[in-house]
Amino acid sequence: MFLLLSKVLTPLLLPPGLQMVLVLISFFLFRRRPKLAWTMGLLSIVSLAYLSSGVAVEAFTGHLERQFPSVAPSEAPTADAIIVLGDFQATPTAKRPRIGIVDDTDRLYNGVQLFRAGKAPVLVLSGGSVMLYGSTRRSQAEYARDLAISLGVPASSVLVEGLSQNTHENAVASRNLLAPRNIHRVLLVTSGYHMPRSAAIFRKEGFDVIPYPADFKTGWYEQRFPFGYLPNPQCLFVNGLALHEYIGLAVYKLRGWA
Repeated sequence: MFLLLSKVLTPLLLPPGLQMVLVLISFFLFRRRPKLAWTMGLLSIVSLAYLSSGVAVEAFTGHLERQFPSVAPSEAPTADAIIVLGDFQATPTAKRPRIGIVDDTDRLYNGVQLFRAGKAPVLVLSGGSVMLYGSTRRSQAEYARDLAISLGVPASSVLVEGLSQNTHENAVASRNLLAPRNIHRVLLVTSGYHMPRSAAIFRKEGFDVIPYPADFKTGWYEQRFPFGYLPNPQCLFVNGLALHEYIGLAVYKLRGWA
């Protein structure tokens, strides 16, 4: 039920869904509460404009990414295993029979680089198939294993956790997989904006976590005037990811998962 509610309600709490909800509410309030309606309408426009800007990405998303440093694989500490969180590829469908590479695949690339640098003897790939989006024959982690092997990781060094459907389940299923092997100290690899929530969840499940963020969205460009203030759909998307993390971290803390 939690998974269903999170997938249904989240789009309404993130831009541009949030702004659409505000405009809709202001429409119904216009006759009875015109000042409130105008305020909500203006708020939706201002928030949409701000979240569509590069300066907002650096501030809003950057706040999450700056919590953990970015280091080269050679400078990372050693651990018992490297855990790479999934959701970084588009799995094959009837219309698209080949696996699709998306931006978040940087997670896998960094995990493979850590393995090649000798930072851990085991690469754990975590991520199931979210049934709400349609079933697939294999989990995300199984497809990720194929990618990792194609990048030179021996099949014997790859462990697959293909049951989880959210970050909390990533941590629980990984614990169940690794605890019998006496693996507790892990290099956790996920997107920089996702790391604060992920690290808190995995630590809650008893892991000794060494955060190794990847897939950074900020820090690549200098936001010069006026370009950093102009609306950009990519900026809106990135800030939507960040807002999802802020909401998710609050909810997970309330549930005792982080």
